Amino acid sequence: MLKRICMAAALAAVVVMPAFASDLPQKRAYSPIYQQVSADYWSGLYAGVNIGGAWATGMSGGFLAGGQLGWNKQFDNLIVLGLRTELGYSGVKGSGTSCLSGVCATETAKARLFGSTVALLGYSPASAPQWLLYGVGGLAYTNVKYDMTLSGALTGTASGNSWKAGPLVGGGVGYAFGRNWSISVEYNHAWFRGDTQNFTIPPVIVTTTNPSTGVNIVKLALNYRF
Repeated sequence: MLKRICMAAALAAVVVMPAFASDLPQKRAYSPIYQQVSADYWSGLYAGVNIGGAWATGMSGGFLAGGQLGWNKQFDNLIVLGLRTELGYSGVKGSGTSCLSGVCATETAKARLFGSTVALLGYSPASAPQWLLYGVGGLAYTNVKYDMTLSGALTGTASGNSWKAGPLVGGGVGYAFGRNWSISVEYNHAWFRGDTQNFTIPPVIVTTTNPSTGVNIVKLALNYRF
């Protein structure tokens, strides 16, 4: 009799367990979702050096060498906005001679310093975040040294200098290697209005009128991001 009761209880357990198991919460399978996130190679403060060349209307070409300091902010890992200022040495110069009544006047102009302060707008592709395509626009400034030499019936020399400022536009491409270093190649075009210079060489005053000048610049820059 006891054996039959045990067998009946076991059979009941076999019947109840599947029903009870169906009431338990089932383990669900979750599939991971992968989202590609581009690295931010361009945000932050940076400083660097640059070297290149420049040529201007009516002047001979020369080299440029200087430094820059800037700040960028990258939005959605795509759009880059920034500000940059730079200053360097320039080797651009030019000269002209005119003669009147046996006196020849030769004026030499040399742009000794050249700098700019610009805003930057760029695009860094999500598929290639190390690259940056950008444009710049802002203000260019230069310090020009003038030398006047008289020869012929009257001789003498005089010199002077002046600061000039004008608009600048340009564009370039940058490439970041590592998390801190980047290089860029950039083209700029700047415009400077003409001016008048007066040179006192007793017993005369020589007045010259210099035309407006367009300056083309190509440079290579190396930057370190802090």
